Amino acid sequence: MKSSVVFNEENHTYMLGEKQLQGITGMISRQLFPDKYKDVPDFVLKRAAEKGSLIHAQCQFADVTGLPPESIEAENYIRMRVNAGYKALANEYTVSDNEYFASNIDCVWEKAGRICLGDIKTTLHLDEEYLSWQLSIYAYLFELQNKGAIVKELTVIHICNKIKKDGTINHVAELVPIDRIPGDI
Repeated sequence: MKSSVVFNEENHTYMLGEKQLQGITGMISRQLFPDKYKDVPDFVLKRAAEKGSLIHAQCQFADVTGLPPESIEAENYIRMRVNAGYKALANEYTVSDNEYFASNIDCVWEKAGRICLGDIKTTLHLDEEYLSWQLSIYAYLFELQNKGAIVKELTVIHICNKIKKDGTINHVAELVPIDRIPGDI
């Protein structure tokens, strides 16, 4: 079921009518991981966010249009998804409790009748504890919004470039299963 929440990409806000809702990643960062990026300069965070947003958009474009991807990262994304047997159902799928929180799920996939929620990460290293909270809350909100739906899998779509010792680039693309935190927690 489609959410009534409107996401404004420009200022990254979620609105339900006149009420602004809080995003999940911001809430998790403030509540559980307040010092996660404290030693990373703002210009580095900004550059990484811009690159991540571009790769997200390219992956979404390839899923939605079926056209060939525009980057090696998006090619790897499509190859990974298809080889793992997943069908893309939605990208940037907005979920909400319609009271306090809202967020966009990068990928809603299906395989053999099983729903999988995925988050695309372009960071060099993954913080699986953070990702477990993020994706578990997404799953909770997805099921709340879609009565009867059960999320069976959570995964991170890890797409990054690592420079090898010889200076060549290794294009990393992997699906990393993430453990779900129980909804009552």
